[in-house]
Amino acid sequence: MSKIKFRVAKDGDIDLLTELSVRTFSETFSASNTAENMKKYITAHFNYPSFRSELESDNILYFIISHGNVDIGYFKLRLNAYFDSLESYNPVEIARLYILNAYQRKGIGTKCIKYIIDLCLKNGYNLIWLAVWEHNHEAIAFYKSMGLIKFATKPFKLGDDIQNDYCYKMILSE
Repeated sequence: MSKIKFRVAKDGDIDLLTELSVRTFSETFSASNTAENMKKYITAHFNYPSFRSELESDNILYFIISHGNVDIGYFKLRLNAYFDSLESYNPVEIARLYILNAYQRKGIGTKCIKYIIDLCLKNGYNLIWLAVWEHNHEAIAFYKSMGLIKFATKPFKLGDDIQNDYCYKMILSE
């Protein structure tokens, strides 16, 4: 898939971000969680005020992933996102990385991670990290294949359900 493009999301992309967020999150997690908990999480996090606030933040960047003229996913970066043992680094958290199911397992995730690494290095960040649900085995295998290493576990609240996320990191430079 050589026609993959990335662009920074703007205020005019809030409806698109909402649509992509709801669709990709639902595709990824609906089968393993209750409808009630999914609805609570989606309602609380994938809405106009939340996206508007985050797009106005100096420490959050959203990128739209496109294949040709089709928007197929997005990722969210949190700059200077410190966690546990990362104090000595200038870290970026990959807070979300979602691609529509129809476009998965085609090398797009790899292109996203490489793009994020290049972006971080060009802007003086020396570590990336992310959290992934302990039961999302495909994502965990992918992140391990990209060279990320598990370093912590943290809770994640999905509606009323407290779940465990594994945290993975990659040191880009010392």
